[in-house]
Amino acid sequence: MDVLSDILDVLKFKGCLYFTTNFGSPWGVKVPHYQNTARFHLVTQGSLWITVAGCPDPIKIEDGDFIIIPHGAAHEMRDNIDNSSTMLNSHDDGTFDDDGTFRLGDRESEDITRLVCGHFEFDSGFQHPLLEQLPSYILIKKEEAESVPWFNQALLVMASEAGDNKLGYSEILKRMSEILFIHTVRLWSERETGKANFIAAVTDPKIGRSLNALHAEPNCRWTVEDLAKSAGMSRTAFAEQFSKLTGLTPMQYVTVWRIQKAQRMLIENDVSVEWVASQVGYESVAAFSRVFKKIAGEGPGAYRRNNRNTPEMVH
Repeated sequence: MDVLSDILDVLKFKGCLYFTTNFGSPWGVKVPHYQNTARFHLVTQGSLWITVAGCPDPIKIEDGDFIIIPHGAAHEMRDNIDNSSTMLNSHDDGTFDDDGTFRLGDRESEDITRLVCGHFEFDSGFQHPLLEQLPSYILIKKEEAESVPWFNQALLVMASEAGDNKLGYSEILKRMSEILFIHTVRLWSERETGKANFIAAVTDPKIGRSLNALHAEPNCRWTVEDLAKSAGMSRTAFAEQFSKLTGLTPMQYVTVWRIQKAQRMLIENDVSVEWVASQVGYESVAAFSRVFKKIAGEGPGAYRRNNRNTPEMVH
């Protein structure tokens, strides 16, 4: 499993489709803030203005544009910047059709805005620099999408499936949204060439090798020297570049990642704390428990009791 997939797996990343829209001018909606979510909107017809909380200027998005709001910030969407707006979760001024399309505004209007709207969920008990370093929003304009054929095709498939409502379309849209999230983040990172962020670390030829090695074998006795060797760099140069890109020292990241892997194992599996400790590179349960409590806020046993749902047996 590659680094990005491994991280999203531990974060329990999953796409959830909200609905498609048919908004007749004039219209406006307020979308409330939700934690541990990243929202997205794909414009399939028309245009609108979107104002994201914490960002001073409204953004105009048009047919073919795709926007992700990584931290679930509250935002307003309107066909005209001066329109009033209603809270989306109240649905006071809108209705859902039998096919799940949310209608708002003047039903007789010829000025229609259509969107595919949804969100990505992340487990509330897990954090990672990958998410923390993302901006308030990432906008992929139609022209940029068209310059990357596979991305543009993915958008076209999503728009087509949302419009057809064929058998299984909901699951297809969820999977497509997950793919688009990953590739949107990658496109954003490429656009931010020269800037420090975790995706830049993953895609860096040398630092990326060390991250792949760590994620492939978190139970190894990793040292900075070992990680530097896997990257083909000197210890000093590696440590400086790793910290610059990720915001953590190499061993800080090793520790944080091991504990996050351990958290997931404790929640999902009926295994001993000793076994979990060994799987993430600790020979001493006492040492593992000390580090776990420092990062998770409670010991492994208490964490399991307080966060576990239905256990799965490991054979």
